[in-house]
Amino acid sequence: MSCIRRSNVRLRISVPKDFDINSIQKCPIDSGCYFIPLEESASNEDPNMPFVVLQEKYFIAHLAGHEFKCEYSCRNRVLSKLYDYLAGWRPIRDQIASSNIDTKFGLDLIDGTLHNNEIPRIIFAREGLQFSGKVDNGTNNCIMENYTNLDLQNLAEITKSKHCNHDFFIVYLGPSEGEDLNRRTMCRSDRYMCCSTKTLETYEYETAIQSRVEKMLYEDVEACIKKWKDEDLALELKKPAKKTPNFRLVDIQGNPVEEDTDYILQLYDQPEDVIKDGDYGSMFYATYRLNRSEKIIVRYCIVDGIHYLTYHGKFLHADDTHGDELGYMEEEEKVPEKKNRVEFHVTENNTFKTAKWDTNIWLTFEKITLNHSSLKFDSKEEVMRWGKPLELTLTRV
Repeated sequence: MSCIRRSNVRLRISVPKDFDINSIQKCPIDSGCYFIPLEESASNEDPNMPFVVLQEKYFIAHLAGHEFKCEYSCRNRVLSKLYDYLAGWRPIRDQIASSNIDTKFGLDLIDGTLHNNEIPRIIFAREGLQFSGKVDNGTNNCIMENYTNLDLQNLAEITKSKHCNHDFFIVYLGPSEGEDLNRRTMCRSDRYMCCSTKTLETYEYETAIQSRVEKMLYEDVEACIKKWKDEDLALELKKPAKKTPNFRLVDIQGNPVEEDTDYILQLYDQPEDVIKDGDYGSMFYATYRLNRSEKIIVRYCIVDGIHYLTYHGKFLHADDTHGDELGYMEEEEKVPEKKNRVEFHVTENNTFKTAKWDTNIWLTFEKITLNHSSLKFDSKEEVMRWGKPLELTLTRV
């Protein structure tokens, strides 16, 4: 998820009289700033807060009593760091300031001026579409332009005319499906597209893998796009296979699981943990194997051709009360709705993986503390790409 600016936080940019604001390159961070005439900027402002003064050939950044003369190609990098301080948790502001002052924002100091040590990339956002502006996943070395029509050739030509990396450009496509653009949250998933200026080959991706994709683009654009498309194809092939009419669960011995028979539900690939009934709701979690916990006894049944496991007569399902965790229905003999239904996929080890019905969202294991690990159906893109589905076993009592 990308961390976006809080709507009530703005970084002050002081603009001298007769300064042409259109003479400087736009940046993503601009949506987290407000521009005010220099002669008005000092009257009601807290002098301890960071601010920037624009000059004709450079800008001056003010942070915790220190001044930094900076070239314009690193404006988004420096202003993003100042914004971190402004929007950061007050007890750690001094730490943020000291880090930036000591490292000079990670930039090169040449003849008293901070210079960018990596050429920025360009990102395009549709005219009228609010870009998140503040990005916190290592991709803040950007300049920005708006567009009205997604004409890739035209965007490639604009890219080549700017002081930025000419091998590729990025297009901001807006919030991911299901995300609210105006939702006030520090984290939101967004969609992007990268494009080679040489071949106009494109690849769409989300915030979860943005940092990885854009880092690789600097190395080899065409190879990067091919790698991520190949990985998408492999991910597609990992989706659960459709059930066959003769599907049957098996126990750890490889024997078909029988209905109306007790089985112990156990973790297979997490030997240090055992499944435990939730203490605060009808859901399961995992705990250290030496902790006190009752064995989870389940039964297998088939209803209208669909295969289920039950616990004390209650059907197992994807419990979305606190996030899709493995749980069980509140009422006995009540069948889960389709969106909460789960399906089982037997492996060659006589174990089974569990997915949300008709999706490739698998049950995963996440260590929270030594004594508590979650069993959840995680739809985050990085988990779906690289996460390992949890394997469970059934042992006949």
